[in-house]
Amino acid sequence: MNFFTPLDASTAAENALVPRILSQGCVRCPGAMALAEHCQSLYNLSLSRNRVFKRGETQVICQSAWMLDNSMVPDGTDVLGGALDVLCDLWFDPITEGNGFSAPFTDHAKNDTMDGIRALINNKNNYAPFRCNQEMCRRERYGISAVGSMADVEAASPESVYAAYQRMLARSRCEIFYVGRGGEGRVMETFSRAFSGISRGDILPLSTEVVREVQSVREVREEHPAQQSKLSLGFRTGTTEADGGRAVMLMLNEIFGSGPVSRLFMHVREKLGLCYYCSSSMDLIKGTMMVNCGIDAKKKAEAQAEILRQLDEIRAGAIADAELDAARKSLRSAIRQIYDEPTSLEMWWLGRMLSGRSVSPEEEIDHIESVTKDDIASAAQKILLDTVYFMEGTGGEVTDRA
Repeated sequence: MNFFTPLDASTAAENALVPRILSQGCVRCPGAMALAEHCQSLYNLSLSRNRVFKRGETQVICQSAWMLDNSMVPDGTDVLGGALDVLCDLWFDPITEGNGFSAPFTDHAKNDTMDGIRALINNKNNYAPFRCNQEMCRRERYGISAVGSMADVEAASPESVYAAYQRMLARSRCEIFYVGRGGEGRVMETFSRAFSGISRGDILPLSTEVVREVQSVREVREEHPAQQSKLSLGFRTGTTEADGGRAVMLMLNEIFGSGPVSRLFMHVREKLGLCYYCSSSMDLIKGTMMVNCGIDAKKKAEAQAEILRQLDEIRAGAIADAELDAARKSLRSAIRQIYDEPTSLEMWWLGRMLSGRSVSPEEEIDHIESVTKDDIASAAQKILLDTVYFMEGTGGEVTDRA
């Protein structure tokens, strides 16, 4: 079950707390122990607790169940039916107190969420790109954390989170994915019946602001007490999946900094030794690209210049046939692996749904096969550096912002 809602600073924290609270128990299983025992009786049915993330400027609140297929159950237990009952019990028959959720459940969820925020801050490899994204998109909803800020989590109450839950059921778009050998009819029937008791109002529209121009490059420097510094470069790509540019951008990213033989790995890291790690990633819904690397502070200028030089070469079309072939081979393999995991298939179609492009993995491979060097060079020419975030390891004080 995936609830899609606009990413908003005023609601992000409370929305994110909802699945953490619901996954602790329901009226039929009023606590973590009772719920765990019931799941164990269903051949160790597994439930997600904290799948909250963003795609573009949409916050996704997800509750999932992984189960043994009924055809593999030796004693005839209806595991699929049991899983559907558990999900419906958690979401449509939660434990409440007055006009709110259970206070202990809420406190536990808040503590878990704040621990996750602290863990992000302490993991500088992840925190540096998080901060770069915050700075680059400080005037856009994309700069908001998918789980909200520490202060907003602390301020949430059983009543405020319950109100967020009610808004979610009433006004958020809900998409339900089922990956299995059969039983989609039962899934549809079960959830149709469950939602029939919910008064659904106007569904909140989803959108993502795409910024395609950069007026000036912004530089942000912060300190942290470690020997290794972190450099994150935030770019506006000028191309999104909705534009139909997904295959080209995947190839570009693979050659530039994502693949095992990418420019950033082979040249910046291996050949020149300018960083401890260096890679690029893209958000094809938002139209952004991030380059992240761990460096010696003294090599910041040199590393940054070489990263940009490699991008300039791609812009100029200086792409070897071997690079093109390696990128295609790597992407073909990665896309085919989507079929190995139910969650990967779910995430594939979730992303395509949000982009408005119903493209299957097989069709995506066909698109990748047709990408040319000129296509990649043209796309690279639209990419503009927006923000340089430097987390300098000098032993100074760190300012935690989340």
